[in-house]
Amino acid sequence: MKLNYLWIAIYLIVMADSSHSFKKWRCPTITFSSLTATISCNCDIPHTLRCDGSIRSEQKQSLNSLINQVKMLSPQESVTLLDISIQNMTKLPGRMFKNVS
Repeated sequence: MKLNYLWIAIYLIVMADSSHSFKKWRCPTITFSSLTATISCNCDIPHTLRCDGSIRSEQKQSLNSLINQVKMLSPQESVTLLDISIQNMTKLPGRMFKNVS
């Protein structure tokens, strides 16, 4: 009898989790191409996006493009942790992450 309750509890937990998101999470595809920047993004851990590379110039534009793409992600690609490791980044522009949630 206790085993049946355990299976019911597991079933309810799985169903509650699947009803939250109808589609399985997938790593977002962040496209970035520039003559002055090389940035690539990948997901080693679910819901975590790691972007690394280097920027030679146009730092604000390059970072704005990256952040805007993250802002526009679908719920199936939503990210809870954004790890940015970009070489030659000397300063983060003010309010860069405003309205990123």
